[in-house]
Amino acid sequence: MLTHGHVTTGPADSPTDLAEGDSIRFNAARPHLYRGHAAHNRAVLLMLHPEN
Repeated sequence: MLTHGHVTTGPADSPTDLAEGDSIRFNAARPHLYRGHAAHNRAVLLMLHPEN
C-alpha cells in the first residue's frame, strides 16, 4: 500500500501506477519493478512466501 508519493510497480511486463492509498498484489517470483516518481515515496510492503 502506497502511503505517500507516486510509484509504478508490479510485474515487469504490465506495471501499474499507484497513488497514495492505492495497493497492488502480484507474484514477485516473476520479474517485477518498483519505480518512484515523487521526491519521497513511502509504502508498506507485505511479502508472503511459501516455506520450503
